[in-house]
Amino acid sequence: MVTGRPQPGRVQVLMEEFRRQMMLGDVAQQLMMAQRWLQVEAALEGVIAILAQEAADLAAAGKPVSRSALYELKRYRNLLGQAKSETQKYQRWTAGNITERQGNLARMGMVHARNMIRASYLEAGKAVAKFDLLPVEAVETMIGYASNGTPLYDLLIKSYPDSIDGLTDALIEATAKGINPRLTAKLMEKEMAGNLQRALTVARTEQLRAYRKASTEQMKASGVVEGWIWRSAMQTTTCLGCIAMDGTEHDLDEELDDHPNGRCFKQPKIIGLAPVETRSSEDWFRSQPEERQAEMMGDRLFEAWKEGQVGFADLATRVDSEEWGSHVHMASLEEIGI
Repeated sequence: MVTGRPQPGRVQVLMEEFRRQMMLGDVAQQLMMAQRWLQVEAALEGVIAILAQEAADLAAAGKPVSRSALYELKRYRNLLGQAKSETQKYQRWTAGNITERQGNLARMGMVHARNMIRASYLEAGKAVAKFDLLPVEAVETMIGYASNGTPLYDLLIKSYPDSIDGLTDALIEATAKGINPRLTAKLMEKEMAGNLQRALTVARTEQLRAYRKASTEQMKASGVVEGWIWRSAMQTTTCLGCIAMDGTEHDLDEELDDHPNGRCFKQPKIIGLAPVETRSSEDWFRSQPEERQAEMMGDRLFEAWKEGQVGFADLATRVDSEEWGSHVHMASLEEIGI
């Protein structure tokens, strides 16, 4: 790659349009998921408020408000049952919503891969070679599950025990501090909202995985693609680990192991076509104002990079997660070994 400022080519323009389409869809889905979650909050609001008042009354009477004491309260046990029921209903709906969008994005990934293959030839000034198309039926195996093979509902519902623990801790701590029951109830509701945040993360991560998987399978089936190039969004809000990976070349059997919520793309590398010159990710980063660079890196890492102790490529490292698998993120100084 070069460090100049070539104009965006056909493939880059396509990828930016694909990213725009996907982000618009994401925003619409996130709004729908958040609105649906408000129904859960509305269903639990009354019982949470009454429970917060009961706990405050216990404390005022000099009685302990502990986990064991809460389990003695019928209101608390009712809350646990109702919260579980409402959360299960929400996550079942969410799993279906994510599955539907996985299918849509998988089909979109196939189409986008075909368009990028064609655009690669045109960008190189070559006639578009004939290539094989992946059948639509092939995407059906890519939906309804997470990357580790877990059904989406099972992955989503994992947030429930943590949210209940958080709700209970918030009740105990706020009551011990003498916080107003109305505010205590708000703190408890905030802990329950962890279910929504997890659902949003699962949606973004697993839907984009289906898109990438279908895109990769189309590249493999085409017979004209020999690998892929990592492309990040290259924005100031983009993870620096992803930016450092931008432009790296990979085999078709390699996964784009982006972090949860990541939005990186695969650009096909066509057999017999020279790579199109693009601006390097490091050059893009160096063109940013120094205060922006420090903001993106963090002060300590920024100083180490300025002093030459850290190379730009060192900013990307992989971590293993039982839930999300191996994925890239921005390296810390400790991970770099400084």
